[in-house]
Amino acid sequence: MAGRDSLSEQIHLLGDLLGQTIVEQEGPALFALVEDVRALAKAHRGGDAAAGERLLALVRALPLAEARGVVKAFASYFQLVKPVFTAHPPEAKRRTILIKLGRIADTLHALRVPLAYTR
Repeated sequence: MAGRDSLSEQIHLLGDLLGQTIVEQEGPALFALVEDVRALAKAHRGGDAAAGERLLALVRALPLAEARGVVKAFASYFQLVKPVFTAHPPEAKRRTILIKLGRIADTLHALRVPLAYTR
């Protein structure tokens, strides 16, 4: 149970930091859009069919630039919080990405956020 709490704490911290980065680099409007998409997706997963319909309508109406920003935000989020370990990865990660992920883990350690896994 403690490992789950630690993992949840790390996910929330990384999500918050990513949100701050989105606001700084892309502006509060994109951050609000990403949060709207996230909230609607969460509600839909929870069984709210109307939220799923609103999500689909929202995504379909997005201009290309905003759609690209939303995709980049979610891709960054899942890169940070959902590492996939496979024996034969379909795509090799570049060394620079692995170095950056190591730096993120080191930063979490420096902030005294207990790691849910060991490198």
